[in-house]
Amino acid sequence: MVDVMVLEDPQNMYQGLDNIEMSSLLQASTNLEATRIQIYKDVMSCLLAGLQSQGHVSAQAQQRLLSVVHGQLLGMEGRLKEEQGARMAALAGQCNLETHEEMEAEHRRQAAEKAQAERLCQHAAHQELLQCSILLEKLHKLSQSHLRRVLLVRHEDASAKVQREIIEWRRVELHKIFSEELEEATRMGELEKSTAKSLQHEYFTCQDQLEEVLDVVVANQRYVLAERSAQRKFLVHSLHSLDGLISDTFSSTSSNLESWFTLIRRGSIVPSEQLDQLEEKAQKELVMLRQRLDETLNQEKGSMRCGLINKRRELISNMFPVLQLRVHKQRQKDLSSITKSLEEKIDVAHHLQCWQNLLTTHSLELAELINNLDEEGAADIRKVTMRGIQGVIADVKAIQPSASQAVLALLPPGAKHPMLQVEPDVGSGQGAGRGASALLQGQERLHQDGKAALRTLSCTRESLQEGMEQELQEQKELRAHWRDFFRSVI
Repeated sequence: MVDVMVLEDPQNMYQGLDNIEMSSLLQASTNLEATRIQIYKDVMSCLLAGLQSQGHVSAQAQQRLLSVVHGQLLGMEGRLKEEQGARMAALAGQCNLETHEEMEAEHRRQAAEKAQAERLCQHAAHQELLQCSILLEKLHKLSQSHLRRVLLVRHEDASAKVQREIIEWRRVELHKIFSEELEEATRMGELEKSTAKSLQHEYFTCQDQLEEVLDVVVANQRYVLAERSAQRKFLVHSLHSLDGLISDTFSSTSSNLESWFTLIRRGSIVPSEQLDQLEEKAQKELVMLRQRLDETLNQEKGSMRCGLINKRRELISNMFPVLQLRVHKQRQKDLSSITKSLEEKIDVAHHLQCWQNLLTTHSLELAELINNLDEEGAADIRKVTMRGIQGVIADVKAIQPSASQAVLALLPPGAKHPMLQVEPDVGSGQGAGRGASALLQGQERLHQDGKAALRTLSCTRESLQEGMEQELQEQKELRAHWRDFFRSVI
């Protein structure tokens, strides 16, 4: 996010945000699946740990059953990791080949278009030919960029499909391991058939409870990511609007200079060629000031980058100091290790509720921290930008008076020009010398635009909150519907 705010070209900021959002969604999905597997293993251990306390199996048989199940899980994860690595490697090779072939075809097509354009423009003037060549090159770069984005989306979709298949395969294998080991324990006489059936029923009940917990976690995570995305778009919009303010200020000054010189030419005894040279000089000074401002801002933003990143890391470290981090990890460890106790049955519902509270609390706290860091980073960038604008506005204001003095120097001794006694561009009431006034008006427009964007963000947050509640309600009703359906089938 720091790179998007500091380094990205304003036109590419939103594309950068989309890339971050996609990456965040994939990472959240991966983390959630890892959490699901950990909770699943805990639930499985919870159920098996209660067999001895209820007098269904001996301590030795229970220990053997737990060891076998855990061994099966480790073996399954090893096979899964190998399968996933092989499939992802094959997919990467396929995607690289497709990218190479598509880009080669695009280059051939563009080369043919360039050759055709040269044939069509061979009798055109040199300037027109140059302009055509520049525009065609720009079009080709945009086309290549679009093709890369299309290929990236296509490959990410294929990668997500493979990962989803792996996830589904793992879930099926997890259920199969539990069922098969219960059948094996029954066959060996370690477990009564009625006990195994009851345990299987309890297992699926716990799975239903686990899905309800994950419904809450997923809805909360989806809200957090969507809210973060909305706020980041708001922040990027504010930075983009600030860049627009700079462009509008210089564009307005350039237009006012042009209008002022047009008025000077009317009835002036100064040769038009000399006035053209003065106008060209003034416009070049304005362009150089814009370039100087851009270079200054790029340098200062580049210098800010490391500072902003270090600040984010420091604040995260302050939020989770070593002791708190150990406590947080210990809570997770306790939730996992307590289920390995073989002396008494664990309350699975309470255990799942602990996981739900832990995950949602952690997600909300981290989201609040990241949102605050994003806001502070954007505020720092706005301060640097406004400071740069204020620093150059005095030089912008000095361009018109300097041009006015140059015109006066070209007049014969004693001669006067009425337009050199008043502010330029009388008709509009603004001129190059009123850069500060134009800037203030631009700032006011920026302020009003920001207030409107803030209202939109507030409405978006309310909508997201309502959407999360509606999602939870729909999931609850859907699960109730399927419970009734399967009861009627059974």
